[in-house]
Amino acid sequence: MDNYNRNIMLFCDDLKLVYNSGIFTSDALRIMAKQADKSFSDVLNRMADSLDKGNSFAQSIKEADYFDAYLVKMIEIGEQSGYLEQVFNALSTYYHRLYQLKNNLKDAITYPCILVCMMLVVLLVLIIKVLPLFDEVLKDLGTGLSGFSLALMDLGGLLAKYGLVIIMIIILVIAYLIINTSKKSKNIIMYLSNFSFSKKLSYDLEVSQLSYALSMLFDSGYEIEQAFKLVLELIDNKKLKTKLINVNNKLDNGENIENALIEEAIFKGLYNQMIILGFKAGKHNEVMSSIAIAYEDEVNKSINKFLNIIEPALVASLAMVMGIILISVMLPLISIMANIG
Repeated sequence: MDNYNRNIMLFCDDLKLVYNSGIFTSDALRIMAKQADKSFSDVLNRMADSLDKGNSFAQSIKEADYFDAYLVKMIEIGEQSGYLEQVFNALSTYYHRLYQLKNNLKDAITYPCILVCMMLVVLLVLIIKVLPLFDEVLKDLGTGLSGFSLALMDLGGLLAKYGLVIIMIIILVIAYLIINTSKKSKNIIMYLSNFSFSKKLSYDLEVSQLSYALSMLFDSGYEIEQAFKLVLELIDNKKLKTKLINVNNKLDNGENIENALIEEAIFKGLYNQMIILGFKAGKHNEVMSSIAIAYEDEVNKSINKFLNIIEPALVASLAMVMGIILISVMLPLISIMANIG
């Protein structure tokens, strides 16, 4: 997924520079292919060959079977409307933001993952090495571990015996999930929608994507009704797509666009006010661009909030588990010392 997002970002950057510069697009693609990795180089060369055969740019991209649906559809719209250069500019901005977001997510998740691994190592050492020693000491004193600590020590015995097999199974499961997810989706937004804790984040990202698309379509001269029909093909989130279908139905029935958007609550309350003012002033492209940026800022804040919550929660969980273990170990010792006294 890392290479894919980076390839798409650089692809849009390069095409933004060479389009209408006098360089044949097929020649530009072959130049780009020399600098790309092997898999993407093959894609670019196939596109160049397709263009040389007289196919349109949109058709060449579709035949490449590499790019996500959003990019393919936006290129089709740009080519049909004659605003392909503006589309490249919009896509370059969009994928730069998406690439930055992915890096932010990676940074936000890396530290908690490291913390979890450290917690697991500490707990494993405790239950495999330390608890058996305490158990031997307590047995020499005429007692032994009980309750939670005894159960953990038994678990430690199993882990020590079958640890390698368990680790291999975990690695295989993780590898399967990563490969399976990457096959199903090259888009980070769809990837996030697979998990309950990040569904809201995925929805906000799709709304941002929707806003960028609408802004570009309005800039390209599309009427409001046309634009809202076209963006239906760009959205994967079921909840958002249902709302857009309802908006289109209301527009077909002659309802005002501002009222339709507010009734379906596609955007949050504050942004509804922006939409009302922007559409009435005829600045619907600018207001949609502003909303897209605002939603991306909210996503970044959500990531930081998640990070600020998960770190102390993990530390507190580790402290609680270790505290329970120590208490269950110390209670027999306290009891023995009380009897001796």
